[in-house]
Amino acid sequence: MAIIYDSNNLNLLALNTPGVYVRIIRPPGYILGQPTDAAAILGTASWGALNTPYLSGSPSDTALAYGGSSVVGSSDPFDLCNESNIAFAQAQSPVSQQQWLVRISDGTDAKSSVILMDIAGSPVAILTLTALYSGIVGNQIKVHITNGAALSSYNVTLVPPSPLDVEVFPNILGGSAGVFANNLLNAINQGVSGFRGPSKLVKASAAGGTSVNPTLVGSPFSMAGGTDGRSTVDVASFMGSDGAVPKTGIYSLRNLQPVPTVMWCAGLTDPTAVPTIQSFVRSEGMMAAFTLPAGTSTATASSTRTTLGIDDPLCFFTKDWVYHFDSTPGVGRVKLVSPTPFIAGRIAALSPENSPCNKELFEVLGTERLNDQTGYRSYSASEIGQCHDNGIMIAHNPIPAGSMWGMPHGNAATTDGVRARIEWARMTNFLAHSINGYMGRFVGMNQSQRTNDPLRAQVKAALDEFLQNLADNLQIDSFKVVCDKSNNSDAMIARGFLKAQVYVRYMSSVQYLIIDLQGGTTVITVQNTLQDGLAA
Repeated sequence: MAIIYDSNNLNLLALNTPGVYVRIIRPPGYILGQPTDAAAILGTASWGALNTPYLSGSPSDTALAYGGSSVVGSSDPFDLCNESNIAFAQAQSPVSQQQWLVRISDGTDAKSSVILMDIAGSPVAILTLTALYSGIVGNQIKVHITNGAALSSYNVTLVPPSPLDVEVFPNILGGSAGVFANNLLNAINQGVSGFRGPSKLVKASAAGGTSVNPTLVGSPFSMAGGTDGRSTVDVASFMGSDGAVPKTGIYSLRNLQPVPTVMWCAGLTDPTAVPTIQSFVRSEGMMAAFTLPAGTSTATASSTRTTLGIDDPLCFFTKDWVYHFDSTPGVGRVKLVSPTPFIAGRIAALSPENSPCNKELFEVLGTERLNDQTGYRSYSASEIGQCHDNGIMIAHNPIPAGSMWGMPHGNAATTDGVRARIEWARMTNFLAHSINGYMGRFVGMNQSQRTNDPLRAQVKAALDEFLQNLADNLQIDSFKVVCDKSNNSDAMIARGFLKAQVYVRYMSSVQYLIIDLQGGTTVITVQNTLQDGLAA
């Protein structure tokens, strides 16, 4: 009879029983590239969990999680749903962007509730229904109570505003003191076996007293008391706390998978937030976009970067607020919004080796500088150069590709020419996160001081295979991996070190296309030889 072992668990020299021993040897693995299409946005909303990252794959996902765009949100520069929708529009494909969304508030948010009463002559409370989340969306939830099909039973229907889903709890039995209250509490909080799960709209709690059956008079009953917590949002609301449990604000974005390629705080223009956010993105290996206030000139934007001391390839600024059509029901107007979701949303949708320079932006109707109302004060080449040198991203029309809205350059806020292009930071973070996601499995494995050590060979093979795939797809230009005795001395190996040196040459985006044109009657040319078919 064969005995089967994992190859790591069988000590061959300790065998003393004759037999067949089958060792399962794991096949070589490979590094899986980490997604780079994830953005992260923090902002306010009228529904949804606070300080809890939610991965949205579409505007409809965002609407279900946070209640969708509203008239209230339309007038709030910090609104999460509006910012998310604009960023998704830059992807132009439902599979080329995902977003980590975090709802924040000023701390004054409250949950709506309603008390259900019984049919007694002197009514007593049956249950209190409290919205699952704070916000004014909860105020719009209606509670319908009707007679059920079964004897002494009731149907309870929760009707929220669109796009949230209606919930039905059928045939909740009553008939005697406390029965209906207990059954409805269990149905809402635990679900109805074989029919539906717990409510995603409300929680039920006992209201006390000896209640009988519910009153139907006044149904549907309205919930009330919900508030968003939007009125006094400030830097502290967005920054949150790294020490809180769970973490709040920007720190709730720690250790996410996939790691956001770029993050920003919706509508936040306070420069005091910049150093904190810069420190955070450095620790997480992502980029940060900072929004400058409406009306900021190029000179002021440049001096702001200098004053803040930002010289970092992981940071860039955006300026010139954008005219955008808000299609929210009840709004339906053109308004001025932050440029960040357009620019950062488009960057997140690009493959990491691609520069945002000369890439089109979508749903832009104009900017502060370029619009039908105040005229078209186009940027000069020198002013665009000033933005380029300071990592200040703008929406402009035209761009080198033609008469369209897009980004005329693609530089981050650093004076280091080698690392200034935004694709440098995105590709470097992509490589680091991808390699880190796989290579940790080699920690704890045995390495020898032999020249032909198999562990070092496995490490090199994994890195070579991953980088070769990138080179074959023209995502990198070339690479070299060194992982042998030349960079792993016996002393290092004895101390538990294994070192792999990875050199990667990135693709280079064309920034300056030079065409030498010589024309005139005296120009000497050499004609191409015509093909036989054409000559005949």
